[in-house]
Amino acid sequence: MKRRVLPIAVLSLVLGGCAFVKPESGSEQVQILTQQQATACKKLGYANVYTKHEVLGLKRNDESVREELNTLAKNQAASMKGDGIVITNDAAMTAGKIAFDIYRCQ
Repeated sequence: MKRRVLPIAVLSLVLGGCAFVKPESGSEQVQILTQQQATACKKLGYANVYTKHEVLGLKRNDESVREELNTLAKNQAASMKGDGIVITNDAAMTAGKIAFDIYRCQ
């Protein structure tokens, strides 16, 4: 029994702490906004991003998935010269997908 618990525990720690996505240059300037905060901003476009929400058939930690999706969204916004994003389908985050609008506010 102990032989099975250790590999599962190690795998859980690895999957929970994995970060598959790294911030790109300029993405640290991108903020997550509410729709109301974005009213004074210029909409540049929209995008959809995806990340793995399961690895080896095991569900990843929701917070890790959320952080990766936010990083992907910020990376995309920075590449479009945006400085703000508004998430348009927060409910889909746990499935490893997110849609968002990209804005330039400054």
